Amino acid sequence: MAQYDEFLYDDFPFADTHPDRLATIAALFGMRPAPPERCRLLELGCGLGGNLVPMAANLPHGEFVGVDASSRQIEVGLREREALGLHNLSLIALDLRDVGAEFGEFDYIVCHGVYSWVDDDVQATILEICRRHLAPQGVAYVSYNTMPGWHARGMIRDILRRNVPDEAPAGDRVARAREILRFLADHLPGDRNLLARWLKSEVELIGDLSDAYVLYEHLVERNEPVWFADFVARATTHGLRYVGDTEFAMMLPQRFGAEIEERLATLASGLIEMEQYLDLLGTRYFRRTLLCHEAVSLDRGLSGERLRGLRIATRMDPLAPEDGSPEEGRFQGPEGYVLSTEVPLVKAALTILAERRPGDMQLEALAAAARDRIEAPAADPDDDVAALGTSMLEIYAQGLIELACHDRHIAHAIAERPVTTRLARHQAATGRDAATTLRHQSLSLDHLDRVLLPMLDGTADRDALIAAVTAAVEQDELRMSIDDVPVEDPEMIAQVVDRKLAGYLRRALLVDAPAAASGDAEGGAG
Repeated sequence: MAQYDEFLYDDFPFADTHPDRLATIAALFGMRPAPPERCRLLELGCGLGGNLVPMAANLPHGEFVGVDASSRQIEVGLREREALGLHNLSLIALDLRDVGAEFGEFDYIVCHGVYSWVDDDVQATILEICRRHLAPQGVAYVSYNTMPGWHARGMIRDILRRNVPDEAPAGDRVARAREILRFLADHLPGDRNLLARWLKSEVELIGDLSDAYVLYEHLVERNEPVWFADFVARATTHGLRYVGDTEFAMMLPQRFGAEIEERLATLASGLIEMEQYLDLLGTRYFRRTLLCHEAVSLDRGLSGERLRGLRIATRMDPLAPEDGSPEEGRFQGPEGYVLSTEVPLVKAALTILAERRPGDMQLEALAAAARDRIEAPAADPDDDVAALGTSMLEIYAQGLIELACHDRHIAHAIAERPVTTRLARHQAATGRDAATTLRHQSLSLDHLDRVLLPMLDGTADRDALIAAVTAAVEQDELRMSIDDVPVEDPEMIAQVVDRKLAGYLRRALLVDAPAAASGDAEGGAG
């Protein structure tokens, strides 16, 4: 604990823990989770509050409670709470084993990055807290390192643990670990065998991660991976049932192809065994598991009907048609994945979503807009919703769209006077390294961001933003360069500002104009 107080953990949000993500997965399996915008959420092992503070700031009608054994980490989080005036957030320095009945009932319980790193009795306490304090339709999130992937990644931990003295101060231990990692990255013969090549790529990856990650993932005394099936079995003894994984696509055998899907149907005796096989095929090393009470009735017969009322955003952009060819209905997603469709309603819907990216639309509104786009009257609008819901579920299973339960008021165009959240303005104005987006993700900040973001309160137009940046450059308060060429020319400054605003839009850092004007936007415009 002394080390945990001395060496502060990373301070950022985890998108998979957001109540909207938990509610969405639960709703797909037939649960009736609490509305994320008015939920009560408990985080076990909240650290500095980097995950909870954005939730409380951007969901002002919810209630958020964080517990952590480190009084120093809680102290830091409380200062941020006071600076933002977050009366809906409580951060408590307390051993998890002392969480009592007075905490009450929660719609969501989150425990990220704790389970694999604590003793067996604390692991049991985590599951017992979920059983005792979860609302009847509540959802608990527990993450942990898992086998078989961690068996390979654990090799790096073994190397570092063997070569870094336990008794040295935390900072010295991290420095020694980085020295070893650099040595391995520089001298491993990656061209000789597959193991050396893999190890080289892993140590290079770790080299880009934070000191806190190196310390708490690879140098602490305990970090025990768990087989998925064993975790579920243990949760069952505490009266909890497996709901699903926050990474929905990872639950589905079809991602490995029809042949493997058919083979797994004969090999696996049930859902848990099937997902354990999927972990083997994917050499998975980390899991984000959702649990509910064992009395909850789940319906795993997925259908497009479950998407009614949900909001949809795309991760794809339309591909330009080939020279001289008609529109092809082709869309490119992450990692170069291309989706093609000849279904007019689906093609129109995906085009509309791409035009609104990163904003979203409710399924019913999207179906109506798509029908208008193809200029063909629907025999029954409800049939459009059902058909589009089925197609969107299939695309969601491929990880190419995102689903949400409530409107986060994400802008889909840059307003005349752009607005970001009060939280993001605060983070930039106080010199933070990153701001939290409306998708509960981190966006790294530079000096230019710290000039621009505090101004995005709906009062400054493009000219005012350019003028502020120009003044900062002229007063030598801000230095920018492109390919080592200083950015000082007014035209270049305007281009850089435009590029920044486009980046804020793309990363869901801008609030849509109507919501900002009405004060309904998450995080507030004031």
